[in-house]
Amino acid sequence: MDDVWEVDGTLEPIDFAGYAGDRAPLELAMRAVERWSAPGDWVLDPFAGLGTFLAAAARLDRRAIGIEPAPERLDYLRSHFAPPHRIIAGKAQSVDLTGLPPIGLLLCSPPYPTVDLADDPWGPGYFDDMAAIFARLGRTLRPDGRIVVEVSNIRTEDGFRPLIAQFSTLLGALFPPRDAVLRINRSAWPAGPGTGWSSLLVFAPPTGR
Repeated sequence: MDDVWEVDGTLEPIDFAGYAGDRAPLELAMRAVERWSAPGDWVLDPFAGLGTFLAAAARLDRRAIGIEPAPERLDYLRSHFAPPHRIIAGKAQSVDLTGLPPIGLLLCSPPYPTVDLADDPWGPGYFDDMAAIFARLGRTLRPDGRIVVEVSNIRTEDGFRPLIAQFSTLLGALFPPRDAVLRINRSAWPAGPGTGWSSLLVFAPPTGR
């Protein structure tokens, strides 16, 4: 069985001048890409950020597509990913998806809310927004594709949010569940806000296998 992954968890240094702590370790990204896709596949990250999942896809001979709204992060991504990889400016909930090729793997870590959604930049509608985003993105996948969402719980001085359970419920209402992997950090580096572990939740497309 291979449903518990131990990784170092330390974030690799990158040449980005702004905040760069909100990303997955490359080791985790490469294991996920290798397990749930094949060389030549298109890998989509709708919350691309600084492109760790895209970098893993590129290193493993996949073709990467990243969606990102922040101008400074777009500049970084465009300087690191040339064709055939694609960087799309915009928000996942509204960007035009009609020109996308059939996606073999949708791999992402969603933006993390605060414990109190009333204080969150996404607002109280965070989970409704996430459901709408994943519903539209799910239509871009091949029938044999996979949706893999890496997510952790949140533990801060403001309280606790069981984000893994919440995303399991949200995504399970949209897609057939196929697998789940527990990720544990060997280092002291956190896997999420206030926690040393996360989960990779795996789903098939609505009509997939």
